[in-house]
Amino acid sequence: MSNRWQLLAFTLMIGGWCVPQTQPSTDPKVNPDRFAWEEFISVNQPVQFGKKDGVLWETWMSPEEVFANPNVAPELPSSTGKEIRPFRLMQTRIPGGSNVDVAKITFMHCSELSKETAAGDAKEVRLNDATVKFIIKKKLYNTEGQLLAASQGSLNFPSDSVEVKAAWARIDDPDLAKSYFTRTCHKGAETQTFGLISLHITRKAGLASWFWATFEHLPPPKTQGHTATGDLPRGGAPEMLDQCSASFPCQDSFGSKKDQKGTLLPTDDLVTLFENRGLKQQWNQIWRNYILVGTQIDFTQRPVLGNSILENQFKDGRSSCITCHSRATISDKGKRLNYQGGLTGAQQACWFQDNSNDNTNGLFHQTDFVWSLMLAKSTAAPTRRAKVVPNPCR
Repeated sequence: MSNRWQLLAFTLMIGGWCVPQTQPSTDPKVNPDRFAWEEFISVNQPVQFGKKDGVLWETWMSPEEVFANPNVAPELPSSTGKEIRPFRLMQTRIPGGSNVDVAKITFMHCSELSKETAAGDAKEVRLNDATVKFIIKKKLYNTEGQLLAASQGSLNFPSDSVEVKAAWARIDDPDLAKSYFTRTCHKGAETQTFGLISLHITRKAGLASWFWATFEHLPPPKTQGHTATGDLPRGGAPEMLDQCSASFPCQDSFGSKKDQKGTLLPTDDLVTLFENRGLKQQWNQIWRNYILVGTQIDFTQRPVLGNSILENQFKDGRSSCITCHSRATISDKGKRLNYQGGLTGAQQACWFQDNSNDNTNGLFHQTDFVWSLMLAKSTAAPTRRAKVVPNPCR
């Protein structure tokens, strides 16, 4: 068996597949860093379908599936129809360094990636069942449904909504791959191995601006010149780095501590948390090589949170998950504010005003911090996504 898992713990067999039984129990406002690790364990609970094993979030739907047809609601698989879903990656090329043109976001099979693909460009997003159910209920799978819900103030996801964004890199060295959570990809007769190098997790958790946490493999890849095969870190060491990087200092009050030499180590509480969830073997083999970079619960507490892979295009690594996602919108005219990273601090009221000279953009309504919704299309134009427009106001 692969380094996926030889032990499937805290699971219940239903209809031929294993259902994880753990959920975060800590109040994210009281101890956000512990909550982050509980959430990490929750989404990475082992699941198994026959001889195929994986983790919970790999059974969730991707935006490509959810927003495939604006005239047809996505079909959420039943418990007996669950599976490890196809390994398809989202590419978001960012010309000029900070903006994404939603019309150019593409999805591709892992076998289509070249060896030269930058690690941060090989990513995928998954939405849990609670998120998809709300999208179906509110008809958010098309822009008309989104505008109706947002303008009426009813676009507010339930507390158990979760999304993850994973970044992968191809690993050709079998020994190096042992310290990573891996996934295989078949290209003809060739089997390729991809390692998980970073993971964003966001959960509504009853918070107005959601809960945000980001993790990276240790030691973190370089923020520049990192390619899918040429510059992967060698993990497996028990100690963590003194900092993730110069631009991304780690903030983990629960899971890390410094010894007398100043070396950052995992805390006993973190190790115990994994053991109590039945994941001692997984901790020793894989998860000890990952670190919590930081968390966010509002605009002011820890106002900067970035990932050296997913946010490496922003100057000095300065970015804020909450600030960036606050610009997830749809306007009266069916347009979107552009994805503009590198922003920190509170959202600005002027972002949501009509910034055109001829009132063609309309007023922008927030879509509850969920960028995935921008991949939906109009029922009147089912092959075209909404136009994205900039707003220079800061």
